[in-house]
Amino acid sequence: MKKELNWLNKLTIVQVESKPLFNTALKNFINTNLLLNNVFIESLNKIYLFYISEIKTYQILVADDSFDISYLECFRTNCTSNKNILFVCKNYCILYKNKKPYFFQKNTQQINKDEINRFIESKLSISIDEIKEFDDESLFSLIDNYKKSNFKAILKDFNKTKDGFLAIYIVYIFTILAFLFYFTIYGSVNSKVIVKPKEITYPKMQYFSKDYNLILENLNKNKLKVKSFLYENKKIKLLFTSTNKENIYRFLIEFKNSINNSAVTYIKEKKLYECEIGIKSL
Repeated sequence: MKKELNWLNKLTIVQVESKPLFNTALKNFINTNLLLNNVFIESLNKIYLFYISEIKTYQILVADDSFDISYLECFRTNCTSNKNILFVCKNYCILYKNKKPYFFQKNTQQINKDEINRFIESKLSISIDEIKEFDDESLFSLIDNYKKSNFKAILKDFNKTKDGFLAIYIVYIFTILAFLFYFTIYGSVNSKVIVKPKEITYPKMQYFSKDYNLILENLNKNKLKVKSFLYENKKIKLLFTSTNKENIYRFLIEFKNSINNSAVTYIKEKKLYECEIGIKSL
């Protein structure tokens, strides 16, 4: 079962206690909590989210680009009722509730279905109505049948962004740059300071000076190239690039307690990584 083990070994699971959130808040919630758990995502990663209402916990699954969603959704063909059904495979199990994937668990040890049942019920405070087991052969047969069916995937990949989003963001940044450049010359800007990408020196900030200097020191130390630097309402929005993703990760770890949101994207045609973050006061 090499293929299955391959994606399982690359799968990262993070669980976070939280009340249910609006859909508009989920992406920032995911990015922030992955960062706090030292899990860094790239543009090709796939991210899925389960909410376990019984224990008020989000389960975040991070997979690589080769991951096949059929490993999670193929069991829908075996759900004929809204029962809580636990599907147990050789290396993982998944709980379905109301005919949908609800909770995922890797099987790191060879334990029987009764032990898994007790573990899941105890962990989630939920009763399991039925358990179905699948060996390797029956699992792959189920996946094949699922792919031939008319089922559409119901799990959303939260790492997918709309086409043109980054381009729109950059256009917005440069529009603000042009606007503020005009008022820097002909007027005054009280609470907004922009660092343009090609400038060598950086402006002073009245409210953010200590934090600002610390950020700049770490940018220079990690050899990160600033594309835009927006200071507004005592918060910083920063966009920078690097050919080495490890340098970006070191910077993110340094400020992980102050970062509100972050996203790392690999730009294939330029062979570099781009990171966009929001930083509150340090």
